Amino acid sequence: MLSKLIAFLLAIVPATAWAAVPSASITATFAASAKAPLLVYFDAAASTDADTSQPIHDLTYCFESDEVNADTYDNTTHKSTAKNTFCGAPSYAYVYEAAGTYTAQVTVIDQDNNRDTATVEITVNSFTGVNTRCVNPVGDAVFTGCPGGADQANNNDFDDAAEGGISAGFERVLFKGGSSFAISEPVNLDGTSNGGVHIAAYGTGRYTITGTADPLFQFVDDVRIEDFTWAGDIAADVFNGDNGSSSDSDDVLMRNASVSASSHVLSMGANTQAGTAFPENIGIFESTFNDCGNAGAAGNCLFTSITKVSVVDSIFFDSTDGEHVWRLQHGEVCFVHNSKFDSAAENKHSITLRGLPNDGRIGGITDAIPEQCFFSDNHFHGGTAWIIQSGGINSGVDAGKVPHNDHIYERNYFTATLTGANEVQCMLKFEAGKQTARNNVFDLTDMISAGGNALCSGVDGNEAFNNAAYGSNTNRSFWAKTRGTCTVKNNVLWNSGGTSSFFIDDTCATVATNWDSDGTTTGLETVMSDLTECPFVACPPVSVTDFAIKATDPDSLIDGGTSVPHVIDYLQLLRPAGAGFDVGAFEDGASSPLAGGPPKSLVGRGFSGVSRSN
Repeated sequence: MLSKLIAFLLAIVPATAWAAVPSASITATFAASAKAPLLVYFDAAASTDADTSQPIHDLTYCFESDEVNADTYDNTTHKSTAKNTFCGAPSYAYVYEAAGTYTAQVTVIDQDNNRDTATVEITVNSFTGVNTRCVNPVGDAVFTGCPGGADQANNNDFDDAAEGGISAGFERVLFKGGSSFAISEPVNLDGTSNGGVHIAAYGTGRYTITGTADPLFQFVDDVRIEDFTWAGDIAADVFNGDNGSSSDSDDVLMRNASVSASSHVLSMGANTQAGTAFPENIGIFESTFNDCGNAGAAGNCLFTSITKVSVVDSIFFDSTDGEHVWRLQHGEVCFVHNSKFDSAAENKHSITLRGLPNDGRIGGITDAIPEQCFFSDNHFHGGTAWIIQSGGINSGVDAGKVPHNDHIYERNYFTATLTGANEVQCMLKFEAGKQTARNNVFDLTDMISAGGNALCSGVDGNEAFNNAAYGSNTNRSFWAKTRGTCTVKNNVLWNSGGTSSFFIDDTCATVATNWDSDGTTTGLETVMSDLTECPFVACPPVSVTDFAIKATDPDSLIDGGTSVPHVIDYLQLLRPAGAGFDVGAFEDGASSPLAGGPPKSLVGRGFSGVSRSN
């Protein structure tokens, strides 16, 4: 009798109803003083689901902060995204602006739209007027906008005013917006003895720093630096967190800065001494940095070895005399969101993730290689070699270390520029396994004249879901030189200027519903589908939104894809919206995954989801 009942239930209840429900988890890392502006790094990577062995890649994570903040990130002009919500990979960074008690949450969604929610409570404190000093240039007695109860001082020397104010017991030193202050020595900041440190502007606009020091700022813990402009020095760093000693630097926010010409914008953790932990919870938000490594300084805009680093709504341009825009040598967890990384020196990269040299500085760490780095909603632009080199290790002394793992590239826009003899050959190059590229847009137009690939992979275990690519020159490829355990689904490539080969030298294990623009049958081309015409809204595409599938869609890419684990599209909208997943980066007719109501796949089965707090 029991066996008949089980058989009856299995017959009438869809298989997804028996699927495991995710178990959500969330942690928050922030400064001990918890004072606003407070940088918080949220991590949900410990969430699990019995249906997957790689939840970091296969689950969708939607974060929400309940601080009332209707602002958007739009510094890069490429994309405008809300500050207090994010869906995608399992990391998120947010800056709380005001004191109060807040509840942040993550909703974890699996492939069947089952959901679980975990929350964490954060109490944010504030800097007060009595612990604040406002600084004007000498002779300026107008302190309009200075917080009530604050001390008022006049000083033309930025370093003396900043350090002097902190030494005098003030936690917050505010410089008059629109004014200029001179620097000649590095500003050393340590928030551990002051209950946090905040250097910023008051009134209207940024303040300007003139002169030079190397570095401009040197800091330890619990520090916030905001609201300045500096036309720099090619030999000088802007921010340095190594502090010239064995001390690491934790919980540092750099925001609303505009810098032109420097060596490194941020040099941090690269000189960490043996036996010392790497810096943790470092954030750069809403800033612009031009000409890093200018005039032969051979610097990187960012040169870091950091645990929990966030780069949000910022622009980095590396001059042709510099090196990589960002060289990330170690970072246990990274959140890079809504930023632009532009150009690099010849044979260098916009982003390079590689191992740390084993020269005794890493304190016995045998695997100093980034483990979980998540790049969401960014614009990557390059003019040479490959735009992103993700994985791999330095040769020689690093032999035998574990390669980078668990990197995710989602909803990014890749473009290139031909610059003389320099040509981009590959936009995203995987040199280690367990990496996922999903919902990205690749404009292959101005790559190398013969060839040019969206993705390249020389190792096992990588994935590509729902990416869209367009080219207009000879021999464009979507995926080149990979190995046997890759998974490639729902991708589309159109090349208007010549042949387009979806795979080169490939024996990929799992391939489904990929489309390209010619009838080539080399390698795995035999399982590709051939487009009858350009599938995008505009051909050639002028902007990233032109890569959406056009309504006429003669090849049935809308609803014609294969089910994949990740359930949101380029716009952070829920898949599938129709009878099936769409091919490409955009889901036609989709809605927000944060919308209320029970999961769509469970409507009518008496299931309203699971919610609990950790």
